[in-house]
Amino acid sequence: FHVVSRGHMSERPQVCERSMPEQNYLAIPPLLILNDDGRDFEVFMKLRKDYILYAKGDVLTKKHREILYNNEVKSLYIKAEEKDSYEKHIDKNFARILHDKEIPLEERTKVFYEHGSNVAQSIYGKNFPVIVDKAALKKLKQFVEISFVFFAQNKNAFRSLRSIISHNYKTYTHCIHVMAYTYFILNEMHLDEKLLVKIGLGAMLHDIGKTAIPNAILDKPARLTPEEFELVKTHPVKGMSICQLINLPHISANCVLFHHEKLDGSGYPAMTRDIPDYVRAMTLADIYDALVSERPYNKAFSPFEALKIMRKDVERGKLDQDIYKIFVGLLSQSQIIA
Repeated sequence: FHVVSRGHMSERPQVCERSMPEQNYLAIPPLLILNDDGRDFEVFMKLRKDYILYAKGDVLTKKHREILYNNEVKSLYIKAEEKDSYEKHIDKNFARILHDKEIPLEERTKVFYEHGSNVAQSIYGKNFPVIVDKAALKKLKQFVEISFVFFAQNKNAFRSLRSIISHNYKTYTHCIHVMAYTYFILNEMHLDEKLLVKIGLGAMLHDIGKTAIPNAILDKPARLTPEEFELVKTHPVKGMSICQLINLPHISANCVLFHHEKLDGSGYPAMTRDIPDYVRAMTLADIYDALVSERPYNKAFSPFEALKIMRKDVERGKLDQDIYKIFVGLLSQSQIIA
């Protein structure tokens, strides 16, 4: 059994074919597999239409992972029924993977994005009310803490994100984007690390109230009626209700409640002008990511076009001018609007 690209695999576990329907398998990135703590799920490779058993339990070593990477194997596969075991393995090894300097930064950034998408989807994919259990909140907080250490130690991670961020709008990936953009803005403002984690948690949950809005409205491929728009505008308050259920820190809850407020009082739900700096930063990140994403009812703008639109709101006194300048500087340095 060989993978042809940069050469053959000289080391490999014993393999055997498994014939199961394709929908019974899930693709995973090879770099997410470590055997430091062992695994209790099987790993497969896909050869044409067949799935080949590549590794059992703790058979897959770091050397095998390197060989997979060198041979440009983009995906391995697990059985769908073993998804929970796989996610527990990633939870256990996430920090170790992100801090492994032997793995290229771009690949570690992909790991951040892949795992973050799974964490966020597990929350936003549930019906209202959501994440009322402490375990889910703890898992989300750990993801934010580990991610922010990774960002702090790898300044070029922001640039790496540009190549993997999806512009096909999904609420859960949108929240990851907003969290990352908000971190890098506030890091330039030298905020305290513990405060950053609370804000990051709020950024990940800022749209959690949308789980109480019917998908037929959120995914509507046309302009909303006035009545539908008024319902959508209730999502910060609905999100705040969830924050109270899970006893979220008030700084995190502020991100949920106030992320649609504007400095001139024209926002919602409170129409307040008294908006903390960290929420102002998150609001900019939220608006930017929404503008550059493909939505059911709107095309994606280019980064340059999005910033022009946002600039008008800065001039109208709706968005913070100083924070806007910081964000433009970050995008320019990372060649996102070059």
